[in-house]
Amino acid sequence: MVGWLVLSVLTAGLIVGCGLAISNDSGGGAAVDTSTQSLTSDCRVIEHDLGETEVCGQPQKVVTLSLHTLDLLLSLDTQPVGCTMTLDVYRGEVFDKPAQQIPYLGDRLTTQPVNLGNDHAPSLEKLAMLKPDLILGEASRNADEYSLLSQIAPTILWRRWDFGKSRSID
Repeated sequence: MVGWLVLSVLTAGLIVGCGLAISNDSGGGAAVDTSTQSLTSDCRVIEHDLGETEVCGQPQKVVTLSLHTLDLLLSLDTQPVGCTMTLDVYRGEVFDKPAQQIPYLGDRLTTQPVNLGNDHAPSLEKLAMLKPDLILGEASRNADEYSLLSQIAPTILWRRWDFGKSRSID
């Protein structure tokens, strides 16, 4: 339970952090001229279980590579442009009736995300065609594809909490 809480907080921090904008100080401070800022000024480095990933701007097109990350994304009122399924039950190109096609979470989808296939082996071709701003997944499922996924878009992969082992959270 604690592991999911930590993952939820980290994901919330990522989404909220990506949405923060530079604001001017109305209390008499110097105004910030955003027109001359470097393109990397709104970039931040996100630490995750497979390394660090730079995420710039507010990701608009987010892809999830597991039902767990889909659940977390939806809990933050963000809809995916593409997602995978644990079981390859539905083989259509798009989840056009997500409430019926995605068990448990489909009724929370207000869009029709692209079906990227099985979460252990997502279709990299479909994923690349989506041109996502951010890819979220689990290291236990997609660690082998991490370098390829990172070439498509900034990719953040977390390990699932291991309830059988004691971990300290620092």
